[in-house]
Amino acid sequence: MIYLITLGVNKSDSFITIEKQIYTDEKFD
Repeated sequence: MIYLITLGVNKSDSFITIEKQIYTDEKFD
């Protein structure tokens, strides 16, 4: 559990960037 939380915090920036990219692709699709 702690490992998953730590991984989420460490990868939060990359994850948010990926989400924004996907959202943009869907919006312009």
